[in-house]
Amino acid sequence: MRKKMLPSTKQKSRGARGYIPVSKTDNWATPQYLYDEYNAKYQLTCDAAASARNTKCPKFFTKKQDGLKQDWGTERVWCNPPYGRVLGKWMQKADDACRAGATVVMLVPSRTDTKWFHKIAMKRKKVFLKGRVKFGNGKSPAPFPSLVVVFTPRARRRGAAGTAATR
Repeated sequence: MRKKMLPSTKQKSRGARGYIPVSKTDNWATPQYLYDEYNAKYQLTCDAAASARNTKCPKFFTKKQDGLKQDWGTERVWCNPPYGRVLGKWMQKADDACRAGATVVMLVPSRTDTKWFHKIAMKRKKVFLKGRVKFGNGKSPAPFPSLVVVFTPRARRRGAAGTAATR
């Protein structure tokens, strides 16, 4: 018996790595409520993957500027990166930037079967979001669950007495 595909699954690309949702753009705005929640906690100063139309911070890097090539210094970074095959590079950039002193808060798809999840995200604070996030002007929520990964430099993880705080 041949399985019929639902209309929504016909728009997906099938490859050796499974299904990857296809979209006309990788430039989806972060929902304001979600950004506000993390901004209140981390006082974010830089949006590492944005456009002038969807940035959440006064300082931001556009696709042309390529946030992967920028120095994030000791910024408090918000990052809702492109969700394609380059996502692992963004996770590695966040990890490297954190080791250099930046605090990084990333909104990513919850892809627990990927190398970047096991190599990088598993070692950081993770918040699995309930339900599906509705990005920007999208009519429907994302076809995947989402996750927030927080990269906090060791110096900022220390308590007032100098003892390491738990993640």
